[in-house]
Amino acid sequence: MSTDENLRQLDELLLSLPEENEGMLMSEFDGFCAGLIVCPDIVLPGEWLPIIWGDEVTAPFERIEDV
Repeated sequence: MSTDENLRQLDELLLSLPEENEGMLMSEFDGFCAGLIVCPDIVLPGEWLPIIWGDEVTAPFERIEDV
């Protein structure tokens, strides 16, 4: 799968989140990930994933291989 295809799928997943979840757009997600990368402290996925998917929403994939 090409990088463009992966990005398209990620964009679709982000846009498919419920509106009340206040999901991120792809550009927001990009900046958010950049902030995680440059952060001097390790931020565990359990802390930042709920910000992306929302507290009440499970990730929209069933297997880690789908990520």
